Amino acid sequence: MTRHPHFQIRVSRFCQGGRVAFFLLLCAIPMTAGALQWAGAVSVSVAAFRYQERDEANRLLDEEEGGLPGIGLKLDAMGTEGWFGGAEFRYRDDAVDYRAPMSSSEELKSTTHERIRSFSISLGRHFELDRRASYLDLYGGLGVREWRRAIDSVGTIFGLQERYEWAYATLGVRSGRRLSDRDDLVVDLCVRRPFDTSLDVNFLNGVDDPVRLSLRGGVGFRLSLVWQREVGDALSMHAGPVIDYWRFDRSQDVPLTRNGEVVGAVVEPASTTLEAGIVVEIRQRW
Repeated sequence: MTRHPHFQIRVSRFCQGGRVAFFLLLCAIPMTAGALQWAGAVSVSVAAFRYQERDEANRLLDEEEGGLPGIGLKLDAMGTEGWFGGAEFRYRDDAVDYRAPMSSSEELKSTTHERIRSFSISLGRHFELDRRASYLDLYGGLGVREWRRAIDSVGTIFGLQERYEWAYATLGVRSGRRLSDRDDLVVDLCVRRPFDTSLDVNFLNGVDDPVRLSLRGGVGFRLSLVWQREVGDALSMHAGPVIDYWRFDRSQDVPLTRNGEVVGAVVEPASTTLEAGIVVEIRQRW
């Protein structure tokens, strides 16, 4: 596979950015180290994945559907006066079905291999409400998401290898209700706005040169409903449905070249990504 000249730099930036962001998170929490209460969590999930690209007339150009399993790791810190911070890593990897309408009666069918990873940090404030029977968290944060999408070739139609990457800002609210001494019900909603977006495309025909496009991200969101159960003095289990939604507008045209000579143009259509699934998490405090 021919790689875009910025490929290795972008991967390094993803990893280094995560370490730097976590260090800044710890420095930003306005509390002393001795006052911190820490918690770590590991999660497993499965999501129904659906990706669509549409033209300017809102006609479907291609679509991907399937189930994607995932794992997650999280580290949180709670301090004095209700301040808290957290860092989270998520990963999904599997193959889904690809289809693209060719005519009114025919469509191209293939398989797409998906690999998605993200890292995010957050900082917020916790408020006790209603005589401590309910509570409210307000938070904001930053993250970075990488998505590798490899479409298999079918017959004489060559596939693609694509790599999306974008940073994003989040603003969220989390509301919890204590059902008993050991049970909470929590609704969490955050809106996200991508920035610094890019798409690297490698054509599997062995002729066209790799292409990089800049994407225009729209507002997305993440919504979850979580039941939390204390199963020990410092151990708890969390489970519930989660919806993730991303949207991007049509990109600007960029030249398509062969051996450096312009032979056409490439554009990324408007797209939406929806992941709807179930997450189960084990959380340990210390």
